Amino acid sequence: MFFIKKLFLGLAAVVLIYLGGSGTQSSNMLFQGGGFIGIIVGLVVLYIFGKMVWRAMGCLPVLLIISLIVGFILYAIGAFNGGVDKVVPNVMNFLGRGSSAFSSAENRAVASQAPSSEDSQTAAPSSSAPLLSENFDDVGAAVQETAAMQPAQAPVRAAPQPLEEESGLSRLLNSLTGGGEPAAPAEAFNPNNYPAVYGVTRVINGDTLEMRGRYIKIYGIDAPESNQTCADGKGRAYRCGQEAARWLKSWISGHELECHVLKQDSKGNMVATCALGQYDIGAALVNAGWAVADPKQSAIYVPYEQQARDNGRGLWQGQFYKPWDWREIQSKKPKIKVIKPKQPKKSILDF
Repeated sequence: MFFIKKLFLGLAAVVLIYLGGSGTQSSNMLFQGGGFIGIIVGLVVLYIFGKMVWRAMGCLPVLLIISLIVGFILYAIGAFNGGVDKVVPNVMNFLGRGSSAFSSAENRAVASQAPSSEDSQTAAPSSSAPLLSENFDDVGAAVQETAAMQPAQAPVRAAPQPLEEESGLSRLLNSLTGGGEPAAPAEAFNPNNYPAVYGVTRVINGDTLEMRGRYIKIYGIDAPESNQTCADGKGRAYRCGQEAARWLKSWISGHELECHVLKQDSKGNMVATCALGQYDIGAALVNAGWAVADPKQSAIYVPYEQQARDNGRGLWQGQFYKPWDWREIQSKKPKIKVIKPKQPKKSILDF
């Protein structure tokens, strides 16, 4: 019975410290406060557990057990990702105190104004937003897309797919149950190594969001343009660009997203990977068939595109131009300038 009590205290310390750290990452001040309280209580429980084991087993076994518990907690929160020298930054990020592209006060204070048009789910840019520019800086050569970055096999039905990088809670549960896969190599491309911004976003089109007046282009995918039309399975034309935006809006509307900024232009527009909880936005869009993988940026979403194609989902239910082909066709259309006839001037005698 005494052994069970000690085991329960040890597990309680691990769970309290972990859940407390997770709570500190919430945008809710109540959860943040509860998270810090959870960490403090967990450390107290760990201290009591250490004293009980000390009395029963002596000094060296206690130090070994406590070291194993601390090491397990650090492993569960991903503190060793990137090597031993990255432990402190990773722990700070887990506690929600890591660096980001915006200040900590601005990370979660985001305007969430809904689009006013009912006919189209695409939102017009706000007056404060800069003009959208496609001329983003290139991603640094340090971005290495290895086989470890390939997405996991997605289910047949069109459901949002989880990120390759598991959440901390999933890693903890997998560690307790013996499941899960080993962490990706440190040299693999990991969007979590990039600065993060948080907030509720506004859907501009199928692959572009707006947060605090800044545009966020979703990395690795390309969705149909707002004015693009496609053909469904029966050959009927429909506005696929608006359908893609409508699908995205119905899924993320009102929810806080976590976006890791890979590159940014001089106007503040960004290219980023975004996630809703543990679900990657780019993977979900491509898997649902409302976007395609952009081979010029990355091949990580190609497996999702193949599944959408095989199952005839979204754009793949019929025929369509790839978004970059559609833009090229539109750019070659002659631009006719309509000249309005001048109205004759009326004199004071004309009635």
